[in-house]
Amino acid sequence: MILLKDIHIVASMALAIIALIIAAGLVYVNFADVNHLLVIHFDAHRGIDLFGQKISVYNILWSNLLLIIINFFLVTVFYSRARFMAYLLAYSTTSLSLLILAAIMVIISVN
Repeated sequence: MILLKDIHIVASMALAIIALIIAAGLVYVNFADVNHLLVIHFDAHRGIDLFGQKISVYNILWSNLLLIIINFFLVTVFYSRARFMAYLLAYSTTSLSLLILAAIMVIISVN
Protein backbone atom coordinates (compact mmCIF):
# COMPACT_ATOMS: atom_id res chain seq x y z
CA MET A 1 0.00 0.00 0.00
CA ILE A 2 1.51 3.27 -1.16
CA LEU A 3 -0.09 5.28 1.64
CA LEU A 4 1.95 3.51 4.32
CA LYS A 5 5.19 4.53 2.59
CA ASP A 6 4.37 8.23 2.97
CA ILE A 7 6.14 9.27 6.15
CA HIS A 8 4.05 12.43 6.61
CA ILE A 9 0.76 10.55 6.73
CA VAL A 10 2.09 7.73 8.91
CA ALA A 11 3.79 10.09 11.37
CA SER A 12 0.74 12.32 11.60
CA MET A 13 -1.68 9.48 12.28
CA ALA A 14 0.77 7.84 14.69
CA LEU A 15 1.06 11.09 16.64
CA ALA A 16 -2.74 11.35 16.82
CA ILE A 17 -2.98 7.80 18.17
CA ILE A 18 -0.18 8.43 20.67
CA ALA A 19 -1.99 11.54 21.93
CA LEU A 20 -5.16 9.47 22.32
CA ILE A 21 -3.32 6.77 24.27
CA ILE A 22 -1.72 9.36 26.56
CA ALA A 23 -5.11 10.99 27.18
CA ALA A 24 -6.73 7.62 27.93
CA GLY A 25 -3.94 6.76 30.33
CA LEU A 26 -4.28 10.08 32.13
CA VAL A 27 -8.04 9.65 32.46
CA TYR A 28 -7.69 6.11 33.74
CA VAL A 29 -5.03 6.99 36.30
CA ASN A 30 -6.73 10.12 37.61
CA PHE A 31 -10.39 9.06 37.53
CA ALA A 32 -10.23 5.33 38.28
CA ASP A 33 -11.71 5.59 41.76
CA VAL A 34 -13.85 8.73 41.30
CA ASN A 35 -17.58 8.34 41.88
CA HIS A 36 -18.66 11.96 42.23
CA LEU A 37 -19.57 14.52 39.57
CA LEU A 38 -16.71 15.99 37.57
CA VAL A 39 -16.33 19.52 36.28
CA ILE A 40 -16.41 19.17 32.51
CA HIS A 41 -16.47 22.85 31.57
CA PHE A 42 -15.23 25.83 33.56
CA ASP A 43 -15.52 29.45 32.47
CA ALA A 44 -13.40 32.12 34.14
CA HIS A 45 -16.24 34.66 34.09
CA ARG A 46 -19.25 32.51 35.01
CA GLY A 47 -17.59 29.67 36.87
CA ILE A 48 -18.61 26.05 36.46
CA ASP A 49 -20.92 25.54 33.49
CA LEU A 50 -21.16 21.79 33.09
CA PHE A 51 -20.90 18.81 35.40
CA GLY A 52 -20.65 15.24 34.20
CA GLN A 53 -19.95 11.68 35.19
CA LYS A 54 -16.74 9.81 34.52
CA ILE A 55 -18.39 8.32 31.43
CA SER A 56 -18.58 11.81 29.90
CA VAL A 57 -14.81 12.04 29.87
CA TYR A 58 -14.56 8.57 28.37
CA ASN A 59 -17.05 9.62 25.69
CA ILE A 60 -14.66 12.40 24.69
CA LEU A 61 -11.97 9.76 24.18
CA TRP A 62 -14.31 7.47 22.22
CA SER A 63 -15.29 10.33 19.93
CA ASN A 64 -11.61 11.09 19.35
CA LEU A 65 -10.97 7.46 18.42
CA LEU A 66 -13.93 7.49 16.04
CA LEU A 67 -12.65 10.70 14.47
CA ILE A 68 -9.20 9.19 13.94
CA ILE A 69 -10.63 6.05 12.31
CA ILE A 70 -12.98 7.95 9.99
CA ASN A 71 -10.30 10.43 9.00
CA PHE A 72 -7.80 7.66 8.31
CA PHE A 73 -10.22 6.09 5.84
CA LEU A 74 -10.85 9.49 4.27
CA VAL A 75 -7.09 10.04 3.96
CA THR A 76 -6.78 6.74 2.10
CA VAL A 77 -9.52 7.83 -0.29
CA PHE A 78 -8.08 11.31 -0.86
CA TYR A 79 -4.47 10.16 -1.16
CA SER A 80 -4.72 8.94 -4.74
CA ARG A 81 -7.02 11.77 -5.87
CA ALA A 82 -5.88 14.91 -4.08
CA ARG A 83 -2.73 14.44 -2.07
CA PHE A 84 -2.90 17.94 -0.57
CA MET A 85 -6.32 17.17 0.91
CA ALA A 86 -4.97 13.94 2.39
CA TYR A 87 -2.12 15.82 4.05
CA LEU A 88 -4.45 18.53 5.29
CA LEU A 89 -6.86 15.98 6.76
CA ALA A 90 -4.05 14.00 8.40
CA TYR A 91 -2.51 17.09 9.99
CA SER A 92 -5.87 18.42 11.13
CA THR A 93 -6.61 15.05 12.74
CA THR A 94 -3.35 15.28 14.66
CA SER A 95 -4.06 18.86 15.68
CA LEU A 96 -7.53 18.01 16.92
CA SER A 97 -6.24 14.99 18.81
CA LEU A 98 -3.63 17.16 20.53
CA LEU A 99 -6.34 19.70 21.41
CA ILE A 100 -8.43 16.93 22.94
CA LEU A 101 -5.38 15.84 24.95
CA ALA A 102 -5.05 19.43 26.21
CA ALA A 103 -8.77 19.50 27.09
CA ILE A 104 -8.44 16.25 29.03
CA MET A 105 -5.48 17.69 30.93
CA VAL A 106 -7.55 20.78 31.79
CA ILE A 107 -10.43 18.60 33.01
CA ILE A 108 -7.99 16.67 35.19
CA SER A 109 -6.43 19.85 36.60
CA VAL A 110 -9.83 21.39 37.44
CA ASN A 111 -10.98 18.28 39.25
